[in-house]
Amino acid sequence: MNRFRQHIPGFIEVDTIPEWVEFETTDDLLGIDIVENISGSDNFSHFVMDGNLLLAIWVHGTHFVVGRVEDASGIDLPQWKPE
Repeated sequence: MNRFRQHIPGFIEVDTIPEWVEFETTDDLLGIDIVENISGSDNFSHFVMDGNLLLAIWVHGTHFVVGRVEDASGIDLPQWKPE
């Protein structure tokens, strides 16, 4: 079993830290609510991994950290290559 936790940027004030969400496969990871919601946004292109970080990439090149995966070794997503 693997775990994912959503990243909340420091400039956003929250009362609680997001909980870890368990998942088994890459498809399960992509089906987690926040991840799935991002993938449905306008001009979304794809997800990539940067170490243990899951990043969202848009068609115009914008990207941001969605969250952290506890063990990235079994995640079947491309590695991020900055342009």
